[in-house]
Amino acid sequence: MPRLTPPPEIAAQLPPELLEQPIEVLLDGADEAARADLSPIRHVTTGAPPFLLVHGTVDDLVPFAQSEALEAALSAAGVRVRLVPVEGAGHIFHRCDDVEAVVRLSVEYLAHALRTPQRQAG
Repeated sequence: MPRLTPPPEIAAQLPPELLEQPIEVLLDGADEAARADLSPIRHVTTGAPPFLLVHGTVDDLVPFAQSEALEAALSAAGVRVRLVPVEGAGHIFHRCDDVEAVVRLSVEYLAHALRTPQRQAG
């Protein structure tokens, strides 16, 4: 897994102990099988609810490709999924010019998903 680092302007403000890779902090002591089982892709089923994936295209903590892979797995399982790239945005939408629009999109998607009956897996 490539080493991911925060943008330099953020890293310069953090104490060294906060620069440790978050995934390594979260998975401290976990074996390879446990690590692999944490991937959302391993848990995709045909009965999954609709997904909205909103991801910054220059996220340097969680690569955008991870959302693309999850979208592909969900689509292959027949799950309703929408991937919305936020061009130029980093992690937690750093450098996004319109976070309110991202929030609005998320709320509208959720409201629609809750009103729309889901197909029955089977």
